[in-house]
Amino acid sequence: LGGGALRNAKTDLGAEAGTRQATLLIDRPLREVLAVLSCCKAYLGNDSGISHLAARSCPALALFGPSDPAVWAPLGPRVEVLAGADGRMDWIGVEAVVKVLRKLTQ
Repeated sequence: LGGGALRNAKTDLGAEAGTRQATLLIDRPLREVLAVLSCCKAYLGNDSGISHLAARSCPALALFGPSDPAVWAPLGPRVEVLAGADGRMDWIGVEAVVKVLRKLTQ
């Protein structure tokens, strides 16, 4: 969910996880986003409003950079959070993301 910069993230994550079963919704209406979230096996996103919606709909992994997950983490029955060291989201490794996503989808 987001802008065009996420296209490469999908390729990288899919290669690491050994799958291409990922859906990106880029610049889509909120109604469509909510419909897709309700059918998702899992959600991966950053600290955003959409991550909060996803956390109420499906297993969700929220990635945090400079904002404090103790304050801003989404709430839901199956939510995991990964925070980058020193507030740097780019320090969260793909391997760590894949590990948590696998845990959420078991």
